[in-house]
Amino acid sequence: MKLVERLRRPPGPVRGITELPLHAGGVVAIVGTSLRQAVLARVAAEATGAERFHGELEDRAMVLARESDERRWFKAAVFREQLETDDWKPVAVHAVGHGPIGYLERQAAIDYTAVFDELERRGILTGTCPGRLTGGDGSRLKPWGVVLALSAPMAALAHLRDGGIP
Repeated sequence: MKLVERLRRPPGPVRGITELPLHAGGVVAIVGTSLRQAVLARVAAEATGAERFHGELEDRAMVLARESDERRWFKAAVFREQLETDDWKPVAVHAVGHGPIGYLERQAAIDYTAVFDELERRGILTGTCPGRLTGGDGSRLKPWGVVLALSAPMAALAHLRDGGIP
């Protein structure tokens, strides 16, 4: 839908939901963390154990949680940026309460298009999921990285459509 058509369309009903937990059954790495080491250090200082997210984690993500009892888990927010690049929109990843920490890799952003289209159709622009710090201590030799506990696109979409949310 073109911008002009969107602006002319009457506004839809106001929804109370601004973010929505996404199905957390897989593991997805994010890129761009090398530029966000200061933010990731703050995230590491407040990270918790995986037990906080046990109710959300399934499959591969649960295996990741069982591998270690380290306090490396946090809540992540994922959303499409409004900047369009050719035929896809970048998907930003923020640590809730801390700010931007990276992006989904280009192909992953394309693969998750249907998930973000479904969220947008519902008036929800942000998905949330557990995130886990990887790597070391934030030094140049051991920089922080991040993986998200996020199901494959079709599984996340099926969860949304099968009653995962209103």
